[in-house]
Amino acid sequence: MKPNAMMLSAAQWRAGWPLWLWLLITAALLLWPDAVSELRYQRPDVNAGAWWRLFTANLVHSNGWHWLLNAASVVFQYWLFQGLGSRAKWWLVAAFCTVCNVLGMHLFSPGVAWYVGMSGALYGIAVFGGLLLLANREWLVGGVLSAYLLGRILYEQLGGHTEELAELIAAPVAVDAHLWGLSCGYLLGALLIGIPLLRRRSGATQ
Repeated sequence: MKPNAMMLSAAQWRAGWPLWLWLLITAALLLWPDAVSELRYQRPDVNAGAWWRLFTANLVHSNGWHWLLNAASVVFQYWLFQGLGSRAKWWLVAAFCTVCNVLGMHLFSPGVAWYVGMSGALYGIAVFGGLLLLANREWLVGGVLSAYLLGRILYEQLGGHTEELAELIAAPVAVDAHLWGLSCGYLLGALLIGIPLLRRRSGATQ
């Protein structure tokens, strides 16, 4: 299974410093009382031209529990996907999912008035990672992860209960952010994994 060790090495921890800086910034924003109102995605403000909120929504969280859940997912994914793909590819995936999951909500989920957190982006990154595991023949881990993510989205979209989580994070669970994050992950998976894989197989048979 990848990663090749159960524990990250000191070098791997150091290599993840941009992520740890990101988490430090997002944690510090919990101390700013006006952070959510100033930085969250808010449909009327984006319609009025504040497009930067599509990005800054990912920086703020509804409370400490919300931040902790997202931070735990960041660390877990960093561990799980070690050694899979280049850093440049992962930063491209992260940047795309960070902005485009919120953009997807803005364009196609008119019922969403506001949003905070990283969960939408994290769903997209996790989906891409699951597809990358499958492409690398990590069938068990990649299959379980991919099935869980797809099942979770279906559960949420079909009206599955999210009340307990909403109570914990003191905010509605942004199920449409998860949906559009998942969509971003599949789109990038098709472009960055599926097409190159098909080309390699096509070339090998010629």
